[in-house]
Amino acid sequence: MRAVLEQSSRTESPFEKEVLQRLISAGYKVKTQWPVGAYRIDMIVEGKSKRLAVECDGEKWHTSEELQKDLQRQALLERLGWIFSRIRGSEFYRDPDRAMTPVFTKLRQLDIEPLGSEQITNSSLSSFEDVERIKRSAQLIRQSWIVEVPTDGDTVLEQAAE
Repeated sequence: MRAVLEQSSRTESPFEKEVLQRLISAGYKVKTQWPVGAYRIDMIVEGKSKRLAVECDGEKWHTSEELQKDLQRQALLERLGWIFSRIRGSEFYRDPDRAMTPVFTKLRQLDIEPLGSEQITNSSLSSFEDVERIKRSAQLIRQSWIVEVPTDGDTVLEQAAE
C-alpha cells in the first residue's frame, strides 16, 4: 500500500496517476519518474527480467515541439535497449480501455506478467482511493476551523481552538 502511495505521489499529472492506477490494478509492478542518465521515464513496468517504459503524452505538456524532443529522447533510449509504449491523453480520456490495450499487448509480448504474490490487489487500490478521499475531507475540516472574529469593527481570521 505504501508503495502505491509513494509511486502515485511521484506522478506529474492526473493523467499519469490514472495510467498508474490502471497498471497497478492489473497487478503490475510500476515505478514512476524512473531516472535514466540525464532523462526520466514517466513510468516503467517491471517483470522478472524485463521492463517496459511507458510515456504519457498529455496535450497540455506535449506540444508538437515537446513531443518531437520526447521522440528524440526515446530513440536514444531505444538504442540503449529500452522498449517504449506511449499513451496519448486525448485517446485515454476518450476511451481509457482502448488506449491502454497497446500497453497491455506490449507487456504480454515481452512476457511481463503481473507479479503474483507481489501483485497489488483491487482492494489496495480502493484503499488508495479512500486515502485520497479522506485527505480531501480533512482539508475541508481544516478550512472550517478558520473562524471570523470581529474586533473593533475589523474582522480578523483566527484558527479555532482545538
